[in-house]
Amino acid sequence: MRRTGQVCLLVGFMTLLIAGILWQCQSTVYADGAINPGSGMLMVLDSNGQIASDCPLRKTEVSATISGPITRVNVTQIFYNPNNHPIEAIYLFPLSNHAAVDGMTIHIGTRRIVGKINRREEAERIYQAARQSGRTAALLTQERPNVFTQSVANIGPKEVIRVEITYAETLSYENGQYQFVFPTVVGPRYQPVSSSQPALSQPPVTTRPGHTLSISVTIDAGKPVQHVVSTSHAIRTTTTSDHSKSTVQLQQINEIPNRDFILTYQVAETEISDVLLTHCENNDGYFTFLLHPPHQAREADISPKEIVFVVDTSGSMSGPPLEKAKECIFHSLAHLNPRDTFNLITFAGYTSVLFPEPVPATAENIEQAKAVLDRQVGGGGTEMMPAIRAALAPSDEQDHLRIVCFMTDGYVGNEFEILGEIQLHPNARVFSFGVGEGVNRFLLDTMALEGGGEAEYVQLAADAGKVASRFYERVRNPLLTDMWIDWGGLGVQQVFPMRIPDLFSAKPVIIAGRYAQPGAEVIHLHGKLGGRPFVRAIKVEFPERNSDHEVLRTLWARKALDHLQSEAFGQPQWYDSSEPKNKEAIVQLGLTYRLMTQYTAFVAVEETPRFENQMPLTQMVPVAGPEGTAFANTSTGSSSGEAAPEDFSMLGMVKKVSLEFISLILGLFLAASFCLAIGVERWLTCYTARNQNQRLKKRLNQRPKNRDPRHLLETIAAFPKSTTGQVLTAGLMEMRQPEFVNLSRYAQVEVVQNRIRQAQIQRTQRLRQGLRELSTTGWLVILAGCAGGIYFGYRTVLYIFFTKYTCAFSLGELSEQLLPIPFGFLVGIAALWMYTWLNANVERHVLETETSVAEVMKDIQAAGAANQTTDAVAEVLAAD
Repeated sequence: MRRTGQVCLLVGFMTLLIAGILWQCQSTVYADGAINPGSGMLMVLDSNGQIASDCPLRKTEVSATISGPITRVNVTQIFYNPNNHPIEAIYLFPLSNHAAVDGMTIHIGTRRIVGKINRREEAERIYQAARQSGRTAALLTQERPNVFTQSVANIGPKEVIRVEITYAETLSYENGQYQFVFPTVVGPRYQPVSSSQPALSQPPVTTRPGHTLSISVTIDAGKPVQHVVSTSHAIRTTTTSDHSKSTVQLQQINEIPNRDFILTYQVAETEISDVLLTHCENNDGYFTFLLHPPHQAREADISPKEIVFVVDTSGSMSGPPLEKAKECIFHSLAHLNPRDTFNLITFAGYTSVLFPEPVPATAENIEQAKAVLDRQVGGGGTEMMPAIRAALAPSDEQDHLRIVCFMTDGYVGNEFEILGEIQLHPNARVFSFGVGEGVNRFLLDTMALEGGGEAEYVQLAADAGKVASRFYERVRNPLLTDMWIDWGGLGVQQVFPMRIPDLFSAKPVIIAGRYAQPGAEVIHLHGKLGGRPFVRAIKVEFPERNSDHEVLRTLWARKALDHLQSEAFGQPQWYDSSEPKNKEAIVQLGLTYRLMTQYTAFVAVEETPRFENQMPLTQMVPVAGPEGTAFANTSTGSSSGEAAPEDFSMLGMVKKVSLEFISLILGLFLAASFCLAIGVERWLTCYTARNQNQRLKKRLNQRPKNRDPRHLLETIAAFPKSTTGQVLTAGLMEMRQPEFVNLSRYAQVEVVQNRIRQAQIQRTQRLRQGLRELSTTGWLVILAGCAGGIYFGYRTVLYIFFTKYTCAFSLGELSEQLLPIPFGFLVGIAALWMYTWLNANVERHVLETETSVAEVMKDIQAAGAANQTTDAVAEVLAAD
């Protein structure tokens, strides 16, 4: 039993080691979806966990009015409580990342309660007090610039409450086409363990949420509207007779809010002109200026470029989004000039760089990049920071421009840290590509803004070839660079953005500012067009009084807020209670202009308590998984982790052999397991035979001294599994041969002795073959353990030196990454000890067998000399 336990110990060690390697190959953390996804209609649960009611949010109604380049949007959330007790509904939802949220109102029957703007902590205190006192209240807070939380407390039984949110924004415009985007879903966000930024709360996810979406957009352009198209939804369009006004609605009544609503249209006019909008009351003037780029074709530019393609291969990108990203990269690689250099970086749980440095765009290098990218599958968390550093850090030590093409859905929770990192690398140009139907537009837009590039959004149905062509056309030669404005004698102040970004496409520069004194002046837009100086004279007039366009106050405040936020990117205390940079300035901006910020919030409270003796039941509203992602088809239950993250390698050189290396390790363990199975079977046979050998030897030592061969053979037959018995039985079976009786007595003894010697040699070879199998098992385990330790050891070193993580995070990772090293050597030592022990046992057994057979051979020889062997054997065989 003691030896059997040792074998079990060996098997246990191997099982643990294999499990350890498989565990190392799986995703470390899945915060791309640390959520409880669901399917069907989610229900409200009571305090006992029982189903109490349907989801409290029934519908979201969106009404947008577009006038010129500005849109005013009303978002109405309709909550209904089917229970017999009050509830509290909490809803995490997105808005445009350019939205200036300036109003919140709740409607309870005919009662209308206007929300007030307060400091966030004060608004939360007011809301909690109202909630506990039984008064209906609503709280609107900002979690990210494009993510908000709506909390509604004490919704009465069978009661409907409508919460109306208002915001304004300036439409995007490019190549003669306006675009209105309304996001509908917040994708689950991955939160790196090293991040100091608070994680975004994750609501339940369902394939069919309990609420629907309706959208109505009115376009009042004052000019004929053309080509009204939605690339995301089926729409119905109604147009006036003069085509100056169009109304767009969703064709499907109960639309699932699982993808961004995207509407594009054109305005019929022969020439696009600059647009100046002003608003001034009481010597407090605001303006928004849309400066259109010149109509001039780009000059040919064949100068070599360094382009780095960075692709998100995390779990949220698995499936259609990753395939679309691959398609775009394949087309982009085909557009490279032979004099261009490029590199490929993939990231998920770990970052992998294909080449140590950018390589020429030769056919061989491009095919290698395509092959590596084609093998990628979505899995692991979105550890974006190491990829940002790997892509941008080399630009700090070079004098030429590095262009980074970043393809991701942006489902991360540490946006501000990522943006702060991009600000540290000014000698690179970042072009962000949002792949999918509900991407994080705030992160992607701001990455491009801070990185001096442009953002592109790639829907799953988009033409990848056109996307790649636009990208290369933009990086080939910027349209207008190094821009600044000479305002002449106009007393403008606080103009944003302070640094005008370069133009890579035919989109206007949007300038927002303030003025205190009216006046007319010719201002000059300076820049470089094709590398040569460019100046445009523009006549402007700031009126003394203009009550139109009051929304410009809010839009200017939003621009000022964006500027203050950009100065604080990367600060660890960005959302903490401590005093981050510009916090008080942001608070005062929000309070003065009634503007939602991360430090201000809207709160609306009904004055009369209605449920003083009942605490409301809290329910977080479920949301749909973004269409096309892995979250869109998940079912209720605990979230299983993502698939394995990408294996890490030093600048991509080891990446080419990493998977093969892991396969080799696993192959060694599989071979070791096979050899172990054979070896254990042989060892068990050896153990049983040795046990019977010892008993047989003891019985032979106790037999009578008269050397009666019949008694000898009966004793041997009583131990059929002993090696001695099997060897001797082989010799006795020789006596069954027909020609045996025709031999002389002397020849009969010789034949039996020769057969016994032959059987003994065969049996010994079989035992030693089992020993060789056990020896092979031991050495394979040692080799696999050492290989695993070396692999995970070098990966750990590279993980620290090339991802440049913080010390605290690296120490946390070390405890996990270094575990296989002592574990592998421990198993190897255990296998070596087991081999040595088994070797001694088998050799001892072979020696004991040889000794026992030799003693019995003497007895047979003595019996043969006395002419007793044949008769005795005949009697024994007859008895059998």
